[in-house]
Amino acid sequence: MKKSLISKIDKSFDKMELVDYPVQVQRVDKLEDEMHVFFHKQVPDCIESHSGEVSRQLKKQYETFDIEKQKESKR
Repeated sequence: MKKSLISKIDKSFDKMELVDYPVQVQRVDKLEDEMHVFFHKQVPDCIESHSGEVSRQLKKQYETFDIEKQKESKR
């Protein structure tokens, strides 16, 4: 069991050594750029669009409630 695990670990490290390092660095840099756009642009825009709709619906409900409240007070 132990020899098998060590063998698998050695094979993994051998594969890692064969990987072209500059290509991996470029890949990581690209992913970081994409993550920046996702977390700092797409997520806030999505939250804003959804919260804006909820805010509009709440405002409409408050206005409707106020109108109904005024109608009740006149009766």
